Parts: sequence; C-alpha cells; structure tokens
Amino acid sequence: MSRILALIVIVAVSGCATIFSGSSQKVSIRITPEDSTIMVFGGATGAALAKIGKVAHVQRRILELLSPALTAEDREFIAAVGIERFLTNLVLEVKTGRMPTDTTQQLAEIYARIPRPLKEKLVGAIGLEAFGVGRLDVELDRGEIYAVIGWRTGSDLKIKSIDGKFNWTTLWNIFNGGLGVPVDLYTGAWLKLAPSNLALELEAAPVIPVATAR
Repeated sequence: MSRILALIVIVAVSGCATIFSGSSQKVSIRITPEDSTIMVFGGATGAALAKIGKVAHVQRRILELLSPALTAEDREFIAAVGIERFLTNLVLEVKTGRMPTDTTQQLAEIYARIPRPLKEKLVGAIGLEAFGVGRLDVELDRGEIYAVIGWRTGSDLKIKSIDGKFNWTTLWNIFNGGLGVPVDLYTGAWLKLAPSNLALELEAAPVIPVATAR
C-alpha cells in the first residue's frame, strides 16, 4: 500500500507525461544517397530555418557574430547565396576540415578570412544538435522545433522540420488534479516530436548550360 501511495505522490508532483514519456525523444533520420550529410539544428536557429519566413532573423544574428571578419560586400554576398547554404558549408568545413567542392571562389575567400576560433564559436552558438552521414539516430529535447538539412555535392539543399505535437499522455494529469501539468510544460514532455522517423531524399541540382561565344 505504501508503495502505491508513493507512486501516486510521484506522479502528482512530477507530471504524467514527464514520467511516462520523458523530456527527450529518440529521432531517426535517413538520407539518400547514403553518402549525403545530415545536420540537425535546434534552438532559435532550428525554429527559424524550419519556418522559412523567419530565416532573416538567423541571418542577422550570424552576420553580427561574424561582423569583425566581414566587409559590407561579404555580407551582401552571403545574403545573396542564402544563409542555409552558408551555414551548411561552414559546418562542413569546421567538422570535416574540408570545404565542399562546389563552393564558389568568392565564398571560399570569405571563409578563409574568418578566423578558425570564430568559426568554431559560431557553430557552437547556432544550435547544431547533430551531424552525420547517411544515417543519424539522435536524442532530442521535446518542446523545441528542429530543422534538418540534407546536403551533398551536386544536389539541391533540402530542409525538413521536426516539430512538437501534443502528447496525449499529458491528459493523465486529470487524475492528479492537474498538478503535474506545470512540470510537463517545463520539461517539454507535453509535446511529442514528429516525425520520429524522418527520410530525406536529395535530388540532383539542375545543370545550368554555359553560353559559348560565337
């Protein structure tokens, strides 16, 4: 009897969803072709990239962090290239030590002017949660929105989101008078990340014909 009473007290104090679902969740990501790179971004960056209309916020923040190493022309060029592609190349260069082969000369020169410590600081500040090739199994905190970027040389960049859906386990809090709801809200357990199995398929980038002189 005492054990049952103790369990009831724990559920009442801790929150049903937090106990039964936990504050984090395993997500599996697969990408084809299998030699493609997967990057998962969380925090403000993940939320902004997942909601395309808010990318400008991420761009401003990144350019502010890099402002000591960039000229006004550099910032304009990065904006034209797209912050998603700029971030992808930066993460690949920091994590692998190699610049993607399809990087333009002007973009490569910009990366070269950014000091290595500043690059590493930026990668740490932009909410990179996970990085892998072909397959990625990662434990992510509930209650956040994540952006998953797939990249491969010669393919179009692809972005998909992992978002929180209502976790019906939270409704078990009706049995404790709702006492556990604040805990579930705080831990993010009231949400369930979806999709928990994400598939990305990259498509070859269109080849732009080069005009020949007549």
